[in-house]
Amino acid sequence: MRLLLAAILLFSLFNATVMEGEVYSADSLFPIEGVVLKASGPTSVQMVLEEGNYSVELPPGIYDVSAYYYDGDSLKYYFREDVVVEGERMKYDLILFPPDEFEEVVPFVSYEIDEVEENEVVDDTVAQMLAGIIIILFFLFGFVLYYFVFNKESNKAVAGMEEIKPHSSFRKEMDSEEKKVLEILKKSEGMSTQKELRGIMKCTDTKMSLLVSSLEARGLVKRIKRGREKIVKLRAK
Repeated sequence: MRLLLAAILLFSLFNATVMEGEVYSADSLFPIEGVVLKASGPTSVQMVLEEGNYSVELPPGIYDVSAYYYDGDSLKYYFREDVVVEGERMKYDLILFPPDEFEEVVPFVSYEIDEVEENEVVDDTVAQMLAGIIIILFFLFGFVLYYFVFNKESNKAVAGMEEIKPHSSFRKEMDSEEKKVLEILKKSEGMSTQKELRGIMKCTDTKMSLLVSSLEARGLVKRIKRGREKIVKLRAK
């Protein structure tokens, strides 16, 4: 039984998706702490976020993701959405809204995490130890193979390479379209969706994405993913 659990855990380690992101309140769009985060799907997790961000490993699949923030005993902010978890790593920011903006009845969620039975803890410990040993042996084998086989060839290749000078295509000055995006955001109280910006600019989705990426690289805006929408927000100076 323990060997079966170890095999399942090892399989999950190599196929899990790292889902991570920041948690904001809709009122201020600043990260908030003390949020209760739940994800139910192929597996279920529940945690209390001490900081305004999270990172969790989940097997790929469809999850019912919900988040709750309480002010005392009253629910102040709430989030719930079905999320498709896939790939090796995915970023998914959560924006929590007041519960009266949702039609459904929001249940009360306890801050207490369900206790794990003692036999489950023992099984998990054995499985994790076995998985750790296998991973260490794998990396040792890779190191030995690299050192004795590939290292000599790579040294020859490096010796024959010409010096490559660093090149940067980043422009120092903003173009007129980037300035126009900033002006639109200022007139929209510092925030707008990328779709709305694309409609005002009358450009393609690819062009709009490049403009926002350039401004984000300059530290002028921040892009936040909310479900399928992307919110573009001016950074405070």
